Parts: sequence; C-alpha cells; structure tokens
Amino acid sequence: MIIEACKEIFELFRITMENCRYWLLFACSMGFLAYRGSAERKDIVYPTLFFLLVVFNPLVFLAVWEKVSYSHWRLIWLVPAEAVLALTAVLLISGVKKAALRVLAGCAMLLLLAVSGQSVYRSEGTQFVPASNAFRLPEEAVAVANILLEQEPEPRAVVSEGLYCYVRQYSADIHMMYGRDANGYIHRMDEEPRHVYELLDEEKPDFPAVKQAMEQMGYPYLVIWENSSDREKELAEAGFEKIGKAGSYAVYNLKGSA
Repeated sequence: MIIEACKEIFELFRITMENCRYWLLFACSMGFLAYRGSAERKDIVYPTLFFLLVVFNPLVFLAVWEKVSYSHWRLIWLVPAEAVLALTAVLLISGVKKAALRVLAGCAMLLLLAVSGQSVYRSEGTQFVPASNAFRLPEEAVAVANILLEQEPEPRAVVSEGLYCYVRQYSADIHMMYGRDANGYIHRMDEEPRHVYELLDEEKPDFPAVKQAMEQMGYPYLVIWENSSDREKELAEAGFEKIGKAGSYAVYNLKGSA
C-alpha cells in the first residue's frame, strides 16, 4: 500500500510539473536562502522542508487523499514554493543599489518565470484552446449547457469528454456524472460512473447498458458526439430521444423521463 501511494504521489507530481521548471527554480531558491545565513535556514528553509516531507509522506497521503481533491492537494504543496520564489526575488532585487538596475532585475525575474513555464495551448496533447467568444468557452459547450438548462433548473447529465470541463465552467447547476476525474485528475471514480465512462469510450458503445446505468443513477440526459446518422439510429433504438443539437454534439433524453 505504501509503495502504491508513493507511485501515485510521484505520478500526480509529474502531471503537474512535466511542462514547467518551477521546481528547479524553487530548489535554486532554497539553496540561495540556505547559503544566505542561519536566520534564513532556521525561519524558512527548515520549516519548508519539514512541510514538504509531511505533504509528500505516503502515510499522510493515504489518510487525506480520499478527503481532498487533486486540485486542493496540489495547491497545498505549491504554497511554499511560491512563497520561497517570491522571497528570493525580493531579496535579490533589493540587493541591487541603482534604481534602474532594480527595474531591469525585476523584469529579468518575470522573464525567467515566464520561460520556465509552458503555455497550455502549445502543450502536446492539450485539450485547451484559446477563447473565441464572450463566455471564453467553445460555442458548442455554451449551446449544450443552455439546452440542458432549458429542460430543468439543475439537470443531471452524462457529458461527452470533449465538453465536460467547459460545461462545468459555464454552469455549476448542471450536475455531471463525471468530469476530469475520468482522466485521473480529481478523485478516484466510483465503480458505477467509471463503468458508464468505459462503455462510452468503446468504439461501439453499448447504449442499452448506458441507458440502464443512467436510469439507475438518476441521470436522464446524455451529451454525446454525434458523428454519423448511424449513431443517432443506435441511440433511438436504445431508448434515447434527441432533444437538441449543438455543432457536432447532440443532447439526448431518456425516453419517458420528465
């Protein structure tokens, strides 16, 4: 169990840090503060190292992981890194005597932070795209969300992998069976929603099985990429009723659902 926890901690850390060098800057900053003097070591370096040892401890991870999301856990262990980087930048810049050189040093620090990261739009395999409308979301996601909200104030839906992140940003009133957790970003998925996700991920989904699972869990709406007339026919035969269309996505309701 401990070994598995260590592997999961490493994987979560890798997912966050694979496209940036902030932890390299953080390590350099810790070295700088440790070299600077005993006061910095006592007040900053040692407490920060202790904090990180607690956060990355597999026993602590096993105790709290089921109670917090990946996003919250990530923010916890990023807190000291941000504070140490900021303090190091202030100390280095304040050590420059001339005002003009301090401005240049500050700009150099900002440039270093910028080049140490990587734009999510240029990252390999990214699903993020630049905003193209007033909602800063894809038009299809906005249209799908509005179709669902027209049906009832707080619809419960199974939303396609290509849209669920955007639909969540548009309206928290839409309760989705799963979101980024399907890709391992948040909590582990329960067995029932995981089963639905895997069914829809198949090349030829078993729509009758999907419908049965949705009925059991109380999710009457399905948002799916409709790539052919055969897909619409398969869904109709399985007991789904088409209630809307948004670009390449269609919104279905379980026949007989209110």
